[in-house]
Amino acid sequence: MSRNYPLKRIRYWYAYDIDEICAVYKDMRLHPQTVLGWIKAGLKTADGTKPFLIMGHQLTEFLGNRNAAQKHKTQIHEMFCMSCKDIKMPYRKQVQITKYGYLHNMKAICPDCKKIMNKGISLEHYPTIKKFYAVVDVLQLYDCEVATATTHLPAQVLMQSSEPVQGELF
Repeated sequence: MSRNYPLKRIRYWYAYDIDEICAVYKDMRLHPQTVLGWIKAGLKTADGTKPFLIMGHQLTEFLGNRNAAQKHKTQIHEMFCMSCKDIKMPYRKQVQITKYGYLHNMKAICPDCKKIMNKGISLEHYPTIKKFYAVVDVLQLYDCEVATATTHLPAQVLMQSSEPVQGELF
């Protein structure tokens, strides 16, 4: 399993042994065998002898390269599906744009696994997005014309209005 390891935890000029590296990433449950695998994959040690000592700046460089290799650059008209681990075009080329404070998010459905894909966007890209996609409401995004179409209520109950018509009190 690939992970992104935060680099700010590592002291630049500090010499770490394998157990100390595992302690730095204790919350991520880093195993000593993983660190030994990194050494076999090219992580430089201080002198190449046991016990292995790894300088902080070399660990930062190694993990930074691994983190960068896991990133996927997408164009403005592409989205990355976290479930499929691939760049996809949204289902039916439909997206929904939501706003959280000053942040904007583009949401769509993956055509293969039908999971939700998210992408942060800037409003200056909105005209470009409209060229590629149909910006829809939430119900259209989920392929649902009527919000109550998927409820367990029978059709007769749905047709009856629970509120009185204007002019009727009872």
